[in-house]
This record gives sequence, C-alpha cells and structure tokens, in this order.
Amino acid sequence: MNKLTTMAAAITLASVFSANALPILEIDTTGATQGALSDFISGNYNPLPIGSGPSADINGWWGANILFTGNGADTFDLTWTLVGSESGFDNVAFADKFPNSLGDGGNFATNPLDGPNLLFVDNDGSSYNSGDTVTRTYSNEDAGEAFGFEFVANCVEGVVNGCVGKTSAENGMNSRNDALNFFISDMQIDVNGLSFAYLFFNDGGAGGDIDFDDMVLKVSETGPGTFSASIPEPASFALLGLALLGFGVARRKQRV
Repeated sequence: MNKLTTMAAAITLASVFSANALPILEIDTTGATQGALSDFISGNYNPLPIGSGPSADINGWWGANILFTGNGADTFDLTWTLVGSESGFDNVAFADKFPNSLGDGGNFATNPLDGPNLLFVDNDGSSYNSGDTVTRTYSNEDAGEAFGFEFVANCVEGVVNGCVGKTSAENGMNSRNDALNFFISDMQIDVNGLSFAYLFFNDGGAGGDIDFDDMVLKVSETGPGTFSASIPEPASFALLGLALLGFGVARRKQRV
C-alpha cells in the first residue's frame, strides 16, 4: 500500500464524537486491501445462513487488524452477535475476557471450549444459533497492541482442552496472504449512534476457496467512544465546502 492510500485510510478513521471519550479501538489497515467483500470472493458466498446479515457488496478491509489506541477507560464492553456461518468445519471464535486470562504470550489454542474466552462455536451439535449475542467486558491495553481475538478452524466442540494443533486467524497477525484470514467491514453507525463492524472469517476449507462466510460476526460498542468511525471522504469535504460557499454567497446577496 502506498503512502497516499495509507494516508487516505487513516483520514477515514476518526474518533466517535462524544463529550469526554476518545476511541479505545481502531482498525489498522497497514498491509490490508480495501474494497467490497465481493471483490475478493473466489468461492460461493452464501448469504442464506446469515439471514438478514450483510451482503457481499459491503465495503471494508481484507487483512486489517483491530488495535488499541491507548485512550479511554481501563475496561470496556463489546457486544458480539453470531450473524451466521456456512462451513463444513467446526469453527470457533474466542476473545480475551477481562481480567486478561491469556497473559502475555497467551494462546487461544489452549482455551477450553467451556471457558470464559469462548464467544461462539459453529457445528451441527452446537447450541449456538444465528442471532445469538453475548456482551463481555475487556481490559484496555497500550496503544498499538492488538485486541485479543481469534477465529479457530475445525476445532471440535467436544475437545474440552481447547483447539491445540488447529489453525487460526489471529487478530494482530491477520493477513490476506495467509490461508486463514478475515475481512473487517468499514465501521457503521446504528440507530442509537453507536459504532459496529462485521468480521467475515475465511477458514481456507473446500479446496482453498475464499468465500468469507465460514463464520460471520458483528461486534458492537455498548457506549460511545469504543470504536473509531468513519468521517467524510475528501470528496465529501469538497462538496461540503461548495455548499458552505454557496451559503455564504446567498447571505451576501441578502445583505445587498
């Protein structure tokens, strides 16, 4: 990615505007590729299992990561929603619950599937269903550190000792060059003014297809100031400037 592209990506990620809060988390687009999800699909993206979830036209970043900014309170809450999945593998999602149970150098592979870091399990015998939500508290970390989150592929639910020996896509190391990876949508704003994003997991199965429907999650802030959110693109600023210029001309005419 060239400097101009990187600068543009940084410009489009700014703080959620609230009275006393700066964003705790931001999307790091270094090394990632921007576009619509459909631009990168080489398999069969099947929207049916994810119900009313996002279409393949959603924009975002393939290979981006979610990092801490160093701002905000010591702890924060996130709400996770299992949008759906379409995979022959038993995929699992983990996120490091407060207090930090992984520790420095921790590994989600050793996390029990009935432990506090588990978010969702996707297999035929799972009790999880599309639309299920869970809200967890997480600890804030130093600027530039990766938020502790990971998709693990083909981890059987009955293996209570975790997913040892299974491959994964780990936030902070997510790359489009790896067989397992995920796509992060652009930040969006809900009806309550809160930010959220979708995470689309590609587990590398079925002959290495790239379809991003192997597990789809929605991650939402529960209060303003957790995520960075989009601000107008430079073109939008230009339109805004023209509108303000026109407004000024109109006011001057009124004074004549």
